[in-house]
Amino acid sequence: MRQKKARTYGEAIFNRSRLIMRMMNIPDFDETSIEILGDNSQYSQLEGDSSNREVVLKFAAKHQDIRAVGIMLKESVGLGLATPPGLSGFVGGRPKPSPIIRLFSFLIDKKDLNIIINDGNSSKTFEDADPEKFDLNLISRPEAPKNEINDDKYVDVPLVKIAYGRSGDKGNKANIGIISRDEKFYPIICNYLTEDVVKKCFAKFLNGNVEKFYLPGSNALNFVLDDVLGGGGPASLRNDPQGKAYAQILLDEIIPVPKSLLE
Repeated sequence: MRQKKARTYGEAIFNRSRLIMRMMNIPDFDETSIEILGDNSQYSQLEGDSSNREVVLKFAAKHQDIRAVGIMLKESVGLGLATPPGLSGFVGGRPKPSPIIRLFSFLIDKKDLNIIINDGNSSKTFEDADPEKFDLNLISRPEAPKNEINDDKYVDVPLVKIAYGRSGDKGNKANIGIISRDEKFYPIICNYLTEDVVKKCFAKFLNGNVEKFYLPGSNALNFVLDDVLGGGGPASLRNDPQGKAYAQILLDEIIPVPKSLLE
């Protein structure tokens, strides 16, 4: 019920803002975001009640015209004073629009760069007379490990029980590293965690492809997710613009494990 109330309030902010924007001949938002979070942070005791009794609404928008964002922020304060009961917020006045800073990455040919070392007293330039070109055909990737366990009894467990995880970002890409807690689980993890499983897990955010890499030396996997952070970093409207929680989300995945391995 609280989630529904918060989402209705967020949608009302954008609907009211769009009405005023149309009257001012301002085009619609480029992008909007509504996220509902909950943690019961205002309650002192939670005995016998594990449900979320409070939620936090996070809303944001992108627009080329600063007036549009200003209208949205103004309407959010006005609606907050007039509509939903039980609403609280940060003290400090109305928030202000802020510019979007986006990372732009590109490749440059090695031969177009000169290396110069300067120690403060003198400098030396290093030139590569015959730069080697990078050849993708020279890359050899390890194959997936084979699952040689013949066990007809499987137990469904959360991935976190047999693996660690860490995730991060590079621009609008996210990568998720999954490391087996024991090498005996590694073939099982590799076999179950396919690109399709990861795509399904992040379908709400993912707009690109998923690529899977095997790291047998550390009994690990690495997944690279394209176009999954809403622009990434300060260009994103997301609550997690750097994908720091993505590994924990994937570790909640239920994976079938041979019972003999768990014993």
